[in-house]
Amino acid sequence: MQSSSLDRAIEHHRAGELDKATALYRHVLKTARGAEASRVGQMLGAALQQAGHMEQAEEALHAAIRAEPAPALKARSALSMMLAGRGRSGDAIGVWRDAVEAARGHGSKAAGEARLGLAIQLAESRRVDEAVREIDALAADFPDVAGVRYERGRLLERLGRLAEARDELRKTLELAGGTVEAHILLARIDSAESLFGDAKTRLESLLSNAPGRLRGVLLIELAGVLDKRGEYAAAFEAARNGQALNFGALPPGPARDGRMHEWVMSACLRLTAEQVSHWAASSPVTGAGTGGVLGSPVFLVGFPRSGTTLVEQMLAAHPSLAVSDEAPLLQRVRERLFLRFRPRGEYPTDLGEFTAEQVTRARRWYSELAENAMGTDRLRGKRLVDKQPLNTVDLCFARLLFPESPVVYVMRDPRDAVLSTFLQGFTRGVPHLFDLEMTARLFARFGEVWEHNKAVLGMKHLEVKYEELATSPEREARRLIEFLGLAWSPEVLAFHEARHRRYVTTPSYGDVSRPVHTKAVGRWKRYEAQLGPVMGVLQPWVERFGYK
Repeated sequence: MQSSSLDRAIEHHRAGELDKATALYRHVLKTARGAEASRVGQMLGAALQQAGHMEQAEEALHAAIRAEPAPALKARSALSMMLAGRGRSGDAIGVWRDAVEAARGHGSKAAGEARLGLAIQLAESRRVDEAVREIDALAADFPDVAGVRYERGRLLERLGRLAEARDELRKTLELAGGTVEAHILLARIDSAESLFGDAKTRLESLLSNAPGRLRGVLLIELAGVLDKRGEYAAAFEAARNGQALNFGALPPGPARDGRMHEWVMSACLRLTAEQVSHWAASSPVTGAGTGGVLGSPVFLVGFPRSGTTLVEQMLAAHPSLAVSDEAPLLQRVRERLFLRFRPRGEYPTDLGEFTAEQVTRARRWYSELAENAMGTDRLRGKRLVDKQPLNTVDLCFARLLFPESPVVYVMRDPRDAVLSTFLQGFTRGVPHLFDLEMTARLFARFGEVWEHNKAVLGMKHLEVKYEELATSPEREARRLIEFLGLAWSPEVLAFHEARHRRYVTTPSYGDVSRPVHTKAVGRWKRYEAQLGPVMGVLQPWVERFGYK
């Protein structure tokens, strides 16, 4: 009977029938014990997370950890991923520190896996020095474990230490045979070193017998290599096929449904300056250990692949700034504020219903979440740059919490922005990005929301064009730093040098490891025929943004 209930729960889960799945998982958990209870608890946590019940999901995963004899690494992994995805990187790291302690006395394999999980989470949380120390120590203690070698190679590749990364990945393949992920990273290194023929041969060989879950990833990787080789028609076709496979691999549920994004953007366009003028004002909040700098973060927004990561990296090199690397700070605070005070309210229509006390509390939550995500030491004495393209839609919420905050909007030729987004594999984000027409329409919607926000929110703002930054980097960077009221620092233009190099989690990490260049300007002209079906959507924005 128990097995039958679990089977039915899994079937409902796979079909996206999350309410039925969670009810059956809870039923099974009434009598499950030990490892079985932990496994079912993880499934319940996943279903609750997909349904948007984050607090309940966290509770289920904590219960799954308690149910299984230490160290319960799979449940801890699921919990840390969920916490990190919600901007709680400090808590996610804490999960793995607890795992390391729990693994003591359970053998070297469990201890090594817990330490590896900690190293990975440290890297994903941009605590790179700690991550490198941890992974170096692991590699010394477990020289013949392929997973350790792979993760060390992955970290080194992200940091631009390509020769060392290549050595680690080769060792991975010697230890584990045909590890597809290691081959993909080796292809990226080949491409970064202009060995495009080697990269193409490697990826095409992998595609011949790759499992289905990786074919979309491989095709997107191949598209990037073909583009660099000048095989533009083949690159576009590879990207089109890869995006279709990646979209098909998304689980049922909100992640595959773009209607929510459409609804929120349409609602944003209905806000008026009169409504905004009556919103409650918050009181200043001092962030713990940060001297109150979180009272007025800088919001860096723009359509994906428009240059936001380049601007972020330049700002990160300034000694007075710290950057968020797309931690979902506003989104998590918004969810918490509505859940706490207006659980049936609508966003952004009901922003004017919150009291000054509630807004002040939300502002404090933002400060606490930023410190959890980034670490107090990184923020101490600095001003936060909250970079998140999707904050374009959430600027109204930013205005509620931080009306004094400046906004930097990065724009790019719409044809280049949409093309670059389509050729890039986005494993997370909005579902629009898997389809060329939907991506173009999303760009147009972003433009509408930005133009509307400028008109009604009254926030101090600066528009930065990617093309002007690429052709005149010092002039544009000085204009940006002056806008933020900071003294000029030449370090801003040296962002790509080793002393400033950061672990970047966005798809642009390879592009920002070099000095500013103009190679990507006008890239769309090589794909003019392929972009033909969406030119009608983009042309009005080409003209409105001042392109030709």
